[in-house]
Amino acid sequence: MTSKLRTSRVTSGELRYRTIYQPASSNTRPVSQKLREAIFNTLGHDLSGLKVLDLYAGSAALAIEALSRGAVSATTIESDRLAQRAITANERDLGVSLGLRSETVEDFLSSDKNSYDIVFFDPPYAIFDISRAAEAAARLAKGGVLVISCSSKEALPEKLGTASIVKARTYDDTQLAYYK
Repeated sequence: MTSKLRTSRVTSGELRYRTIYQPASSNTRPVSQKLREAIFNTLGHDLSGLKVLDLYAGSAALAIEALSRGAVSATTIESDRLAQRAITANERDLGVSLGLRSETVEDFLSSDKNSYDIVFFDPPYAIFDISRAAEAAARLAKGGVLVISCSSKEALPEKLGTASIVKARTYDDTQLAYYK
């Protein structure tokens, strides 16, 4: 890899302790290991057979963690070129398919009509858009979960379309919210 990439580790599952390359780009905000552990402690450690969508994927760390815990497929959406290179390196080095779509989240959501069991919505804080989060919630399969990671200053609604908030926690300057 190039010197423009940082690393972290997969926290659990089949790929535990393996390296995840993260882009050193000002356009991305890597999800810390602490936050990934909090997310997957809530979602559970057995994600067997689930389909995952990782919007604003960055390094695709959330998708990788889900695959490590048994998710059957992952689709990652990322428009930043450095992040795309990190995702490609992670696919190659970890031997997983991350289904990279090199386009904006807006373009993807306007064209994709598939449903997913878990949707990760983790944009850079400066571009968080609640209407885009509602579009992401519309991609949930029956019983699916939307995981939003945003600034702790963000006021999230009780409902996003047909999905209702079931849990919200704050970790330093980050808020995690789960909608079903």
